[in-house]
Amino acid sequence: MQDIQISIGQQFYSKDYDETLQVYSIREQPDPKIYLSGTTSDREVTLYKSDIVRLLNEKRLKEVNTPKKSLKTDILNSFMGDLAWGNDTEMNRLKQVYLSFSPQERDFVDKNAVREGANSIEEVFEKVLSKDEKEKLENKINNFLNTVKQMETTEQKEAKQHPTIDLQIGQKLHYKEDVFEVTRFAKDKNGQDMVILKDPSIGSGIEIPWYRSKLEEIIESGQYKITSVNSTIENKISNSFNTVEQMETTEQEVATKATIEEKFKEIPKELYPLAKAYALSEAQQFDNYNADWGNTKSDKIEAYKALKQNFPEGIVKSVEKIVDDNTYTQNKEANKVYVANIVGILDNIEQQQSQNNDVKVGQKFQFKESNSVLEVVKIDKNAHRDGSDELTMKPIGVNVGNQEFNWSKLALDTAIKEGKVVEVAQQQQQQAQSSPQLSQQQFSQLNYLKNQVKYLGLGEDTKLHKDLENAILSPEDKVTVRAEYNYPDRLMKGNTATFDLNLTKTEQGGVFLNSYRANLTTKNGEERSQTFKVQKENSVTAKEAINLLEGRSVKIEHDVVDKKTGELSRTESFIKLNMKEPKTDYGNYKYEWYNKNAYGVDIDNIMQKSNLTFANDIERERTKKHLEKGNITQVTFQQENRQIQGFAVLNPQWKMLNLYDSAMNRVTIQNQLVKPEVTQSQQKNNVPEHSISR
Repeated sequence: MQDIQISIGQQFYSKDYDETLQVYSIREQPDPKIYLSGTTSDREVTLYKSDIVRLLNEKRLKEVNTPKKSLKTDILNSFMGDLAWGNDTEMNRLKQVYLSFSPQERDFVDKNAVREGANSIEEVFEKVLSKDEKEKLENKINNFLNTVKQMETTEQKEAKQHPTIDLQIGQKLHYKEDVFEVTRFAKDKNGQDMVILKDPSIGSGIEIPWYRSKLEEIIESGQYKITSVNSTIENKISNSFNTVEQMETTEQEVATKATIEEKFKEIPKELYPLAKAYALSEAQQFDNYNADWGNTKSDKIEAYKALKQNFPEGIVKSVEKIVDDNTYTQNKEANKVYVANIVGILDNIEQQQSQNNDVKVGQKFQFKESNSVLEVVKIDKNAHRDGSDELTMKPIGVNVGNQEFNWSKLALDTAIKEGKVVEVAQQQQQQAQSSPQLSQQQFSQLNYLKNQVKYLGLGEDTKLHKDLENAILSPEDKVTVRAEYNYPDRLMKGNTATFDLNLTKTEQGGVFLNSYRANLTTKNGEERSQTFKVQKENSVTAKEAINLLEGRSVKIEHDVVDKKTGELSRTESFIKLNMKEPKTDYGNYKYEWYNKNAYGVDIDNIMQKSNLTFANDIERERTKKHLEKGNITQVTFQQENRQIQGFAVLNPQWKMLNLYDSAMNRVTIQNQLVKPEVTQSQQKNNVPEHSISR
């Protein structure tokens, strides 16, 4: 079995857990990340697609023939991410989006919103949320769901029989402080009439579809107030507002935002991210001050400080001035908007600009996160749930099968605007303009190298990309490119690291990254280095290389040859650099090997012996993964009836964890004081011949 198609709702029986697991979410990556949950328990498991293929081959997983859910989860996953990150302003919009979902879609959100939201936050910050952070997120999402369901119940109770309301494009619907506009009409796949609304004040680009009958019900109930598209507004909404003054205030706010929007259209769009970041930082600064929280996170403030370093001081001051001149933070001012609304205004400008981007069958788009290229094979006009065109897209490349993805035109425009997706032809044109010396072949090679260093964990540094380009253009057959490691928080305090990328050219013009040399300088000035091969898969990442050079062990997959039978098989071992013995002729440290099967390194058993405690199975699995990678891992463990929060490092030689308290002082656990069952000399005799293939 080389590959398998995995979809939401698919079920697998796990021999390890003696339970059926169901797929509830899929994150598209070079190796897709699959999230599963138990069908009869609260168990949660995260596996890569390659893991599932391997477990199926090993008969540890068995596919269960169950009906597959036909949910289009791309927009649902996006919605749940917005729900986790959204502020109060966003929540008002998201309530309307949630109400537009089908019962099946709502059920999916209800079950997965907390987990998907936590995954979204954890992936961005590369850390596991604390118990308090998870509880806050859960309370936030549950409060949202309870509120929106209560709101819907109220609407249903107040709904009455009513005559058909003559809705027109351009009409505005007022719900408390929110204003929605009728943009167009459509029909769903069953032929039912739809009304497409948009919030012009937020300008997020997300249109909100409503069934016409449902929308007319809530208008009739008085919850939504309707204005005319013409000048006789007073006659149309005389019963909707208590005073004309209230109406004029609302209209004035819309007019103010429109005026400010025109002002921002005059600045270059490449400065929009700077303006957004500054507006969000100002809003957070005021909110933090107003709340008087001593420990309030200032992530938006710090993000802006980092971003503005990329712009000249004069540009920064001019952007700050135009934001300051058109916003307020506390007391409402005439002809100005609240500072956080600048983001919505700029999003609206960008959305207006993107709406003119037509998509045609045959167009190709590159998705930067996964480095995959998808081709548009079919377009259904106004067929997507969000009211825009539905695009059927198919991956281009080898081993993609007949898999297809359905995207909305609106979602694609948003991803392009955010820089997550780029048209292949446009990308090539941009590359030709920025690097006119590169041929098409060299351009493709450069992109491949960029992704290689990215997935090795070396980031997307502009200088590194330029150095790779110069290496491709160099006449030399072998070129070394120095990559700085700009993540001090991933090193032991005081240590620094660099990576020398070894590029080789072929006679046919190919350029390959075959290996890299990791260089570590300790806080005491000691120099350590090791060369690692780079292969199509299972390469040692930059972080794993650092862990090895800092003296810790890392789990790898590799081939082994049985000495008696000569058979080749795949297995797992833990490796560690022996820094006490002289280096090899190639300037590398020798490896110490601790084969998982022959030496008996069982992570689950080791964690149990070390009295580790976990909030749930997800935390257990994440801790296990971190230990296998050689990370200094945050853990909670029991010692003498006390619960200690500290750190752990895997010691495969002694089949134990080295435990430390929060100040990195060594702690011992009684259960750990056991000699290994196999001595190191015995281990060497038990391990078959092997070679690193990652």
